Amino acid sequence: MHSDVSDVERVFNSVFGGEYVERVDMHETTDSKGLSFQVMFVHFKQDLPANRWTDQFYQKLERDKMVNVMTGYRKFFWKVYYNQSADKDKPKKVPHIMTPEEEAEIAMAKAYKEAVQAQNDAEVTQRALDQENNLVEEVAAELIEAEPAEAVDAAAAAEAAEAAEEDVVLSTVD
Repeated sequence: MHSDVSDVERVFNSVFGGEYVERVDMHETTDSKGLSFQVMFVHFKQDLPANRWTDQFYQKLERDKMVNVMTGYRKFFWKVYYNQSADKDKPKKVPHIMTPEEEAEIAMAKAYKEAVQAQNDAEVTQRALDQENNLVEEVAAELIEAEPAEAVDAAAAAEAAEAAEEDVVLSTVD
């Protein structure tokens, strides 16, 4: 976080002994501990002659996969790696009018994505229906199991009520 794009250009041009930096792309990011830091992508000019400093730099980078570069400030150095991104090797497409093949490819990709989404939605709906059916079956089973016991209890209560009425009626008559 102590360096900016101009620092990076100055240090590399100084190390290599010339104007070797084409451009620097800077991205701020955060590590797993929540600490902020910068990642710089240094693009070097391709048409400049090699010298002993560029040779030493690239040989060490090839051999060790990393080069520490002192920045000129006491404790600060940069860890330099090759860019391992797969995107850097992809050929860049030039702006152009979309071809019928490209339109078809995009339409197919969109249709495929929509079909996958519809299938996922259908699976979610089916799972919800299955859960609802299972719940209905569980409640029905509980009612079927409980019904005979409740019927016996209701019949016993009805008989007790009738007997109580007879007692009341008999005592009124007496």
